[in-house]
Amino acid sequence: MPVATPPAGHDHPVYVRALERLTAVRAPGFARHLLARWRAWVLFADHHALDPREPADADLVAFAHARALVGVGYGTIAGTLGVVDLVLGDERLTRAARRHLADLHGEGLFGPGVQAPVLTLGEVLALVAAAPDALTRLLVVLTYRAALRPREWTGIRWPEHVGVTADGVRLVIAGDKTGPGRVIDLGTSRSPELSVERALAAALAERGRDPGPLAGDEHGPLHYAQVDRRLRLAAAAAGVPAFTSYSLRRSWAVHANLTGTSARVIRVRLGHRPGTATYRRYIEPLLALQVAQGVDPKTIWLATSRPAAPPVPLEAVGNPAIDRTQRYAFAAGTLDELLADIDLPGLRVHPALANLARSTIDAGHAVRRRWAAWAQQQVIDPFAPDAWALSEWVDARLTEVSPVTAAADLARLRLAWIDATGAARIPGYDTAADVAAGALRLHVEQQAPGKKSRLADATDRQLVCAAALAAVPGPSMRWAVRALALATRARRSVEVLEVTDDAATVRVDGRRTVPVTPGAAGVLCPVAAAEVAAGAGELLVPRGVNEHAVLAAAAPHTAALRDALAVMLLAGSGARPSDLARARAAAVNVQPGGVAVVLAASKGRKPGIVPRPRVVWAPDRDGACDPVAAWEAWSTWWAPGNGPLLPRDIQSCGGLRGLDAAAVSRTVRRAADAAGLLDLNAYGFRYGRATEMHVAGYDLETIAEALGHARLGTARGYVFDFDPDADGWSGRVAGWIGAALDAAQARGVLEQEESA
Repeated sequence: MPVATPPAGHDHPVYVRALERLTAVRAPGFARHLLARWRAWVLFADHHALDPREPADADLVAFAHARALVGVGYGTIAGTLGVVDLVLGDERLTRAARRHLADLHGEGLFGPGVQAPVLTLGEVLALVAAAPDALTRLLVVLTYRAALRPREWTGIRWPEHVGVTADGVRLVIAGDKTGPGRVIDLGTSRSPELSVERALAAALAERGRDPGPLAGDEHGPLHYAQVDRRLRLAAAAAGVPAFTSYSLRRSWAVHANLTGTSARVIRVRLGHRPGTATYRRYIEPLLALQVAQGVDPKTIWLATSRPAAPPVPLEAVGNPAIDRTQRYAFAAGTLDELLADIDLPGLRVHPALANLARSTIDAGHAVRRRWAAWAQQQVIDPFAPDAWALSEWVDARLTEVSPVTAAADLARLRLAWIDATGAARIPGYDTAADVAAGALRLHVEQQAPGKKSRLADATDRQLVCAAALAAVPGPSMRWAVRALALATRARRSVEVLEVTDDAATVRVDGRRTVPVTPGAAGVLCPVAAAEVAAGAGELLVPRGVNEHAVLAAAAPHTAALRDALAVMLLAGSGARPSDLARARAAAVNVQPGGVAVVLAASKGRKPGIVPRPRVVWAPDRDGACDPVAAWEAWSTWWAPGNGPLLPRDIQSCGGLRGLDAAAVSRTVRRAADAAGLLDLNAYGFRYGRATEMHVAGYDLETIAEALGHARLGTARGYVFDFDPDADGWSGRVAGWIGAALDAAQARGVLEQEESA
């Protein structure tokens, strides 16, 4: 890996003239900053005996390739090519290099796993030993053994995704970056330090065996930044500064390759798609470089000796990549060797395609094939259409797909046309673009700014709330038996003898009489259970009654109460579903006339301003919409404490996870469907709330504050008569298409008159 030294100082003409060109188009200080990027190209050119001021496009392709192979980032290389454009004043020279850089990016060369520093086996063992707690130790061991991406930790739950088998541990990744997920079987390790079974047992002993996120704390599952920080803490304690959260994943791939693991097993473990060579980027360039230098990679990467360095500060841990002493490094080899496997003619593309991902161009060709099939049906030459053919195709697409998709297809078709013909314009493209833009504008006007819904008026609100209440079943006998058995420790049977307001008497197992008093929450309260079971006689107790069984038996009633509360709060306040999804139960405050939910900050908070608490206010209304009663029913039954306002884990009391925004939206959708309002969702309540306040005389500032909007224009968009039937969609599109075609025809007449 050569590290070039400058042929001369910055007083050399090649730098002086470059600075003059840069100063002409950029501020002087910034121009001097850009000179460092120009220097990278000058040093490469000097190493290969090239004139940096008169390069061929192949020379710049070789430069980009050589820099990428030694780990220089995509942005740094692209920035250098941009400076070369400014200095030489000819963007055509860097076009092929930009195309090659985009292809390398699509192949995963610049991915975090490929760029991560590789650890020796001894360094991995040192990280395990230095982990400060059992959870961090499990993060290190499982991330390495399963080759996990750090973000995949957020979806792993115990015990549904982790199972201990006779042969080791089975891990299920429900969904990953490149596919629907994967199953990983981890056998017993020869090294006790890397035993997943031991690390898992220690973490569960510290965490508890309750169902929930495998990696979590009292606030919920660890997110990516927390996983990354814990892994870097272990690296800092082990004295391994060259480390990123992807280092363990890449290190496993390198170690597995050196120990003879098949390429297929490595690809599947990494979760890469079949047919892609991304996994090779984790392994081959590094090992090939060492073999070329006469070094046996096994002696380096499989060495078990621990690092002798002392612990380092956390801020010192990271990817050293190319430091300042090696910032001008590039891969070894002649220009011919660097360009040996590169298709130069295929890189000489139209400027519009130079920076696009190959997948984007491929998507354009898929649209081009669709256009060609339609054109052949209409007896039109797809490569020589008339001025109106493309507009008619867009009109036909609007009857099949959304205006957004139709506009995107038109843009993709242009890319494919350029790639196939080299021509930048398609006959009739401007007219078709006017049609697509008009349809898209109407779509935005009709749907903005919320989701697809109509305005919900007072009648709709009452119907939806009534449907939500009607869906709440009473507590079941199945639950009552289990709750009584748990409270009285009955083994065979229970029979309720007497029930008062605050106590009950129960005969247990047909022999002894036990008095019971209210429990902490209605879901576990034996007196509430006795009220349900009163008069039913002797009831048999099933085996294995525990708290989880009681919560599971109560789940239908619990979930319905929770969903009814969500519907009441959304219908009454016009809040976003995401507002309730992140709300905590401790932030609920019942006041005269309604319920207030205090949020830490609104979604629409203005940038640069310290977020201030926002209050979601759901007033009491006549009829079924009574958020106060819904809250009292829910809090009496569940006693949520400081957990989420709308918990997701209703079968584990005190669950750490709440419903997400999509799940909260579905509660309204179910109630609206039950009420026969199929075109209504949660955003309809926001429209209704905004419109009611506007009719009542509130100004836009007050409406924006109530809805949590940072901009008055957003709030203004919620205040309108939302009636999709007043002006039919097809009629409006047809009118716009006609107007666009008339305008195009008028332009053609004017052009003919001017030419005459």
